[in-house]
Amino acid sequence: MDELKFNVPIPPMEFRELSKTGNPKLDKELDRGNRSVKKDSQRKRESEPHRAIHFMWFHFLRLCLELEGMNYFFQKRGAKGEIIGKGKKVSVSKKIYKDWDLDGIMSLKFNDWYYTKNKKDIFNGKMNHIGRPQYNSLVKKYNVFVRYFNGADGNYDNELNLCEKIVLKLEKKRYDRVDRTTNKRKSEYRKLVWKEVKSCEDVILACCQGEFPKSS
Repeated sequence: MDELKFNVPIPPMEFRELSKTGNPKLDKELDRGNRSVKKDSQRKRESEPHRAIHFMWFHFLRLCLELEGMNYFFQKRGAKGEIIGKGKKVSVSKKIYKDWDLDGIMSLKFNDWYYTKNKKDIFNGKMNHIGRPQYNSLVKKYNVFVRYFNGADGNYDNELNLCEKIVLKLEKKRYDRVDRTTNKRKSEYRKLVWKEVKSCEDVILACCQGEFPKSS
């Protein structure tokens, strides 16, 4: 089984822990209470209100590229995971993403790409996200997909156990609306996970064509 190596689940609060200013030295001054740096940081946040969404777009594109490198197809599956019908190949449009540094993006952290490489300018009219995407919802889709992709081995019983683990342990904070006071059947956890996996597949395919998170 193939396993994603460049894309790993995003920890809780990951985005808030990113550099506040784009400059590590200024981050330290900000933490020490430098007023001028605080003002600059505030202006930066106000001028980049969608930076969290750009952060997720960056990670979803990396996911697309890694899946493309595996020659991966999203297969249509039946109730117990059996493959039915034709699949959809993950293929990133190199023309649409020609300014994104596709050759280097897999080895770069977001801030290095966004600020040092000055790729934040891509979003100033050239490419814009669709609708009003929610950061936490995108992280949940991304994380569940990555965990499922790396953990599923084709065995149905193992899949049920994996899905239960994803909901109750690995992504517990993301599934905070799940009622854990009742004894759910494992198949119910599988439905919760599959809902996010299939939704994430749609986001990935749309992202390949420059639409993020996806068109209606």
